[in-house]
Parts: sequence; C-alpha cells; structure tokens
Amino acid sequence: MDRSANFTNPSEKPTVIPKAGDEVVKVDNTIIKDSKSKDVKGPPISNYWRILSFGTRLEHAVLILAIACAAASGVALPLMNIVFGTLIGNFNEYFVPGSGVTKRQFKDSVAQNALYIVYLFIGKFVLTYVAMFCCRTSSLRISAALRLGYLEALFAQPVRKLDEVSAGAVANTITSSANTIQLSISDRLSALFQSLALVIAAYAIAFRYSWALTLATSAGILFVIIVYSITTPFVLKSFQQMEKADEKHATVAAEVVSSIRTVFALGAEAKLTAKHTRWVNDSHKYAMKIAPQLGMQLAPIYFAIYACYALAFWFGLKLYREGNIGNVSTVIIVFFSVLIGKMDNLLCLQVRDVR
Repeated sequence: MDRSANFTNPSEKPTVIPKAGDEVVKVDNTIIKDSKSKDVKGPPISNYWRILSFGTRLEHAVLILAIACAAASGVALPLMNIVFGTLIGNFNEYFVPGSGVTKRQFKDSVAQNALYIVYLFIGKFVLTYVAMFCCRTSSLRISAALRLGYLEALFAQPVRKLDEVSAGAVANTITSSANTIQLSISDRLSALFQSLALVIAAYAIAFRYSWALTLATSAGILFVIIVYSITTPFVLKSFQQMEKADEKHATVAAEVVSSIRTVFALGAEAKLTAKHTRWVNDSHKYAMKIAPQLGMQLAPIYFAIYACYALAFWFGLKLYREGNIGNVSTVIIVFFSVLIGKMDNLLCLQVRDVR
C-alpha cells in the first residue's frame, strides 16, 4: 500500500508561510511570522479510520484482540461489586441475632467470596496487560508508518513547495502529530472501550438489583453534564491558546537555531529574542488562566457527587426499612456500581479536556 497517498498536500500542515497582514522577520531566506489564530473546523470522524489505514491486517487483528480484552477487563470491576456486596450481606446475616447462620457457614461463604475476588483480580490483570501490550505494539508500528508516509509525501512535492515549508514547522508537525497518535492508540483506545464496558456493566448490575435506588443515586449526572457543558468551552479555549503560543515560540526557536550565523551577522538576535519571549509570556498567561477555570468546573461537580453519596445511603436505608429491598447487600452493590460509573465518566471528561 502506498502510504504517501494518504497525504495530499503536506503544506497544509502548520507552516510559517506569511499571509497578508502578518508581521514578518526575514533571516537568511527564512520567514518568521505572527498571525492571529483562526477558528478551525474540527476534523471529520473519517480521519480516525484514515489513521488506522496505515496499519496492516496483522495490526488490525491485534487491535481487535486488544479491544476485546479491554472490554472484558472493564466488566471485571462491576462484578467485584457483586462479590463485595454479597460479602457484606454475609457479615450482616451472621451478626444479626436469630439469623440462623452458623459459624461454619459464615466462614465458608467468606472464603468463597474472597476467592472470587482473587480470581477476578487475576483475570483483570491479565486482560489489562494483554490489551495495553497489543495497543502499545500496534501504536508504535502505525505511528512509524505514518512518519514514513508523511516524509514520502513531503519529498514528492515540487522544490517550490519545499522552499515554502519551514524546517522547524515540518519537524514540529511530524513529531507532535505522530506522538499524539501513538499516545492515543496505545493508551486512549484501550481506556475508551474499557470505560464503555465498565459503565454499561455497572449500570446493568445496578438496575438489576434496584432500579429505584439506581435512579436516585444517578440524580447528579444531569447536574454534572450541565456544569461541563457551561465550563468546558472556556477551559478548551485556554488550552488551545496555550498550545498555539507554545507552537509559535517553538517555531521561532527552531528557525533561529537553524540560521544562527545569519542571525548574529545581521544583528537580529535582540528582536528575535523579544519575539520568542513574547510568545513564552503569552503561553504562561494562558496557562495561569486554566487553574481557576478548572477549579470552577470541578468544585460543583464533586459537591454533586458527594451529595449523591449521601442521598444513596439515605434512600437505600429508607427502601430497606420499608421492605422494598430484601438485603443490605443490595444497597452496597448499587451504590458502588453507580459510584464507579460516575467516577469513570468524570475521569474521561477530565482527560478529554486535557487532550
């Protein structure tokens, strides 16, 4: 397969070609520019399949195996909640006067549930290891093929196009893009399917034991979604501005280093240093704005989560006193199932903001 065919025009990658209205500094036929960032439309979903097309059939088969292992690993944790809840129920039955549970029966049930937890842990460890290893191996091979395809497409361009593309921009693009894709496949892909399987299994188990308690415990999800929908655009905007400033000062530094003799010969080091310092200060300014924004985002979310914990125990005990729940273990199973589902969603949202 011709991997370079997937790159139609490398000059579409971030370059330092000046446009009208840009402030430019020319040193040794190298153009360094400043331009205002423009809103760029997000990439289509087909680009993800386009990235995976750089892999071979073997790598695709390994990724399918990794996805299956990641999903099975995600189901293991909700199953532990069932075993743990049953264990709590055994303790409750044994220590309640008049339950009729003998000491021998109590010890046997505790030993059996403890073995189930050990077996689930071993299975989760093996499945997670296989999923991470397969994703890591496939990501290295796909990112290497991506780098090769980019260089082949770049060198296939006319000389005029190569003269217009900055060396620093090419190095920054191929390094940052390939590293991001490698990280996404090796870590995020398996984490995605593991999280999906975990949430689906956790809520399936919770609804199986008590649909009323599950709905009451999940009451804070709507509030969390509203808070994220309001605060996330501001956080993402600051992240994008910081990354843009980092790209600018990295490009300036690469251009200066590549033509250091000419810079000193023309006495342009002071002006270029000021330009680089300005972009570094802008990056620092945008980074300092992120901390209070994240605080405003996470404070009400964690308040809602802890409030739902209190609501879950209060409502669960209410259902138990009224006879709608036959065992205390049901409250524990539903509570921890919804708990891990909420925390998993929260961590996924935080990772998405950072990425």
